[in-house]
Amino acid sequence: MNPISPYVSAGLPNVANAVAGYCLPITVKRLTKTLVNGDLVETEDVQSGRGAIQPFTASQLMIKPEGQRTWVWEALYVVSGVDLSLDDVVTIFDRDFRVMSKRDFTLYGYIKYELVEGYTNG
Repeated sequence: MNPISPYVSAGLPNVANAVAGYCLPITVKRLTKTLVNGDLVETEDVQSGRGAIQPFTASQLMIKPEGQRTWVWEALYVVSGVDLSLDDVVTIFDRDFRVMSKRDFTLYGYIKYELVEGYTNG
């Protein structure tokens, strides 16, 4: 079975090459908090890959609940090397974000994350 087979059999185009065309090398620092013997311990996990950040448009912001429209929302498109989870706190290009959603489009060749800048509750 060749690597393109899953895309062909699903009838979906692999747009990873097109998405990769506007992606840059990125480094994502993920902050993880765990309790160790009753103490809160923060660890940093560094992941490198290729991705691009795109600000939300006005129409995308209008879909969000009213109280969230003033937050700085960004979309992160990743084609390789980065695997994040919901509610992760990450630093990308020296900006702090919280992962608010993850859309797995790996059949198309990429993953899309919705991020909020500076969201630190939690």
